[in-house]
Amino acid sequence: MPSIEERFWRLVQICVHGPQCQDCHWPWLGQVTHGGHGIFYWYYDHTKKTNINIGAHVFMWSLIRGTMPQWPLLIRHTDDMPSCIQPYHLAIGTSQDNSDDMVTRGRSSCRVGMLNTRAKITEDDVRYILQLHGQGFSAREIGNIINISRQQVTNITHKRSWTHITL
Repeated sequence: MPSIEERFWRLVQICVHGPQCQDCHWPWLGQVTHGGHGIFYWYYDHTKKTNINIGAHVFMWSLIRGTMPQWPLLIRHTDDMPSCIQPYHLAIGTSQDNSDDMVTRGRSSCRVGMLNTRAKITEDDVRYILQLHGQGFSAREIGNIINISRQQVTNITHKRSWTHITL
């Protein structure tokens, strides 16, 4: 029966330059999450009667570094490739570090204004709402004119949404 490490390495595609290479990706060849992160079947828990899985990148970190990160620390990908488990492309950090990386690298799903696919109004509508508000119309009246909720009008006029738009 193969060891845990042997099972793990069978699912790692090391680049053609060999293990000393620091630049190439090492894709995980096993099961992945919907987000693309590798999942490694670690062991079977007989008391819970379930498989215990671990992130492939976390297992790689523990193999190379000899330790598992303890909360609030986690293993982050520095290469924006969730399936890559190349040790040189992994770093330890916090959830906030991970979120900051996502925003800095433009991978945030937070889309502003018209970039948000669920937007029901345009930037011109927002300007019109702000104009009407400046003329003394109530949020209810503006909502009826534009066909959006009173609360959405209030969010716009109080700069809780569409904050990037000015008159």
